[in-house]
Amino acid sequence: SLAGVVLVRRARVGAAVLLAFAVALARADAVYRPWVAADDVAALELPAHVAVAAEVVTEPEVRTGGLRLLLRVERIGSGAAARPAQGTILLSIRNPGRAWARGDRLAGTLRLRRPRNFGNPGEFDYERHLARRGIGVSGFAWDDAALARSAGDGAAPLARWRAGVAQVFEAHAAPVEAALLKALVVGRSADLPQAVRDRFAQAGVSHILSISGLHIGLVAAVGYGVFRWLLARSEWLLLHLVVPRLATALALVPVLLYAGIAGTNVATVRSVVMAALVLGAVLGSRQANLPVILALAALGIVIADPGVTGEVGFQLSFAAVAGLLVATQRLERWWRVRAEDPLRQLRPWRERLVRAAAAFAAVSVAALLATAPLVAWHFNFVSLAAPLANLVVNPVLGTLVVPLGLLAALLQPLAPEAAGWVTALAAPLVRLGVWLVGQIAALPFASVRVATPSALQLGLFYAAAIALAFAARLKPRVAIPAWAALLAVAVAPGVWPRHGDGALRVTFLSVGQGDAAVAELPDGTVMLVDGGGLAGGGFDVGERLLAPFLWSRGIDRVDVLVVTHPQWDHYGGLGFVAAEFAPAEVWSGVAAGEGAGWERFAATVARSGAREVLVRSG
Repeated sequence: SLAGVVLVRRARVGAAVLLAFAVALARADAVYRPWVAADDVAALELPAHVAVAAEVVTEPEVRTGGLRLLLRVERIGSGAAARPAQGTILLSIRNPGRAWARGDRLAGTLRLRRPRNFGNPGEFDYERHLARRGIGVSGFAWDDAALARSAGDGAAPLARWRAGVAQVFEAHAAPVEAALLKALVVGRSADLPQAVRDRFAQAGVSHILSISGLHIGLVAAVGYGVFRWLLARSEWLLLHLVVPRLATALALVPVLLYAGIAGTNVATVRSVVMAALVLGAVLGSRQANLPVILALAALGIVIADPGVTGEVGFQLSFAAVAGLLVATQRLERWWRVRAEDPLRQLRPWRERLVRAAAAFAAVSVAALLATAPLVAWHFNFVSLAAPLANLVVNPVLGTLVVPLGLLAALLQPLAPEAAGWVTALAAPLVRLGVWLVGQIAALPFASVRVATPSALQLGLFYAAAIALAFAARLKPRVAIPAWAALLAVAVAPGVWPRHGDGALRVTFLSVGQGDAAVAELPDGTVMLVDGGGLAGGGFDVGERLLAPFLWSRGIDRVDVLVVTHPQWDHYGGLGFVAAEFAPAEVWSGVAAGEGAGWERFAATVARSGAREVLVRSG
């Protein structure tokens, strides 16, 4: 709808927008309710154990709970009953014992079922997440010992290049540094430890970990600078061509090369499309039409990739870019007025310094304000340290590490030893960047946990924000505080509370094995009785199921945690709640818990400061 607001200036444009949205909606419906062919594996009666022959079509994804492979089915059944088939399967292997690779072929009996959610309010919609990727069947195997594996014909040249670059990083940098380099250069972030991811999130710089607009924009800017300098060495080119425009056109070459190295993930493709459109606008002297270009990019991506609007990355990317465009346009107007005041004239170097500082402050605050409500909606926290983190971390990991990583990637096929030297040069900078992120994330109130804002709150916030953005008469000193006040309203946990309304409400949650029940008492007291817990430890029930439900109810504090008995499937999910929801009391029975899991839970309770109450008969 925002794209429509920007584009509707004439009746024909408005009609085109409506038609585009109608096509996009129709295609999105086909994503979530796809037509299934008779020979598709999704047409089988599931769940079932099925003999499958398939090809691994993406790089294996290593996770805490094992390995995940995306398979393209070739045959199902065994012996005389084998027949050709199609479709995709997302296979999870709990205890992998082999080194799987893209292009390998797999054959064996798998336990197949249709992906399903747990069914709790507020949880991540896993079914639709997989549907957007064309995955309608999931499989599971405890190990891969019984699976036949044959090496494929070899990965595509770009895939081999990415694998070679990853090997160089692993050979010449420590594990965490290598993992971060792989995330920044070849788009492989699966090896990043969860603790590192959490610190980047708390500092508000998670966008650095994925190849998105920041990296693509940096590559385009560096490419433009290099090509312009090289072209300016020729007097003939300077006399016969417009060198800045030619350099702008050539800047797309390193962007496409970077995208080829990084792979075809959604964020990268989206960023490349945006970069191409912006470069085209500069070539056509249409910089003033960047909001329209942003809207066209959104429409084009939605039509080409139905259902993408459900992706968090899509929402955050376009919200951030829209905020940046508004901020820069308002800053330009403010700067022109300021420059006309003779009393404010400064020396040239001071003028450039003040302008750079003002630009950085404007874009940092704008990006934070534009994305914070969505971050609160999806992740239930707001990073207040994001402007500071972007100021000190982006120059290290973005401006220095990314170019060095790309240089190593370019050298890898030609001079692997030189690529190793460049990697060794980048490793200390990566270490510095990780250290800076850790220091910022450790600051008091670097990030604040919040309950899930309601859809009404988000709608009111963005409606008012758009109105403020287009109110040309409002000065920045009025508009920015007003926007900040709207942000506080959108994420404040006490606004329009959804619990404590004078009624008793008890919700029994689906947690797989075990139990979990949330009791909301008439006076607003919240009690959580047990917290489930799945075997294997790779899926935290507290973080993935209990907390999202509590936040969706507007609950940011649990008064009482109850552990009915010390078995993992009853207390396994309570550790996260004890750490994040500041319980006043923890009730437990006289039976003593045992094992490492119980010791971790007891330590978390002790750190939370909750009063431990031993409940006895009577």
